[in-house]
Amino acid sequence: MVDLTVAAIPFFFGSMGAEAALIKRRQEREGGPRPSDYETNDTIASLTMGTANLLIPVITRKWAMGLDPKKGSTGRRVLAGWKAIKEGRRVEAPRFGIDESVCTGDHACIRLSGCPSLSLKKLDDPLRDDP
Repeated sequence: MVDLTVAAIPFFFGSMGAEAALIKRRQEREGGPRPSDYETNDTIASLTMGTANLLIPVITRKWAMGLDPKKGSTGRRVLAGWKAIKEGRRVEAPRFGIDESVCTGDHACIRLSGCPSLSLKKLDDPLRDDP
C-alpha cells in the first residue's frame, strides 16, 4: 500500500509552483509585492522542514531498531532495568573500566589529555598520591 504522505508530494510541489506563478502574475499586475506575500526565507524553511520530515525516519531507522526490545540489545537492557526497578532491586550499570594495560595510576593522563581508560587505578604506593 502506498503511503499517502509520499503520494501527496508531487501535488504539494505542484501547488507551490502554481501559487508562485499566481503571486508573480499578481505582483506584475499590481506593481509589487503585498506585505502578506511569501518571502524566500519562508519558502526555504518550509521545504527544508518538509524534506527533513521525510528523510529523518529513513536515516535513523537502523538506530531506532536498536531500541526495539525484540530486535536490539539497547531495548533489552532498558527493559531489564525497568523490570529490576519494579521488583525493588538495585540497578548498577558499569560506566567505565580501568584498562590495566594503559593506566599507570599516576594521573598524568588526566593532566595531559584526559584519561584513556576513563577511570583511575588506585596507587599501590601509600606515600605517592601524585607523581
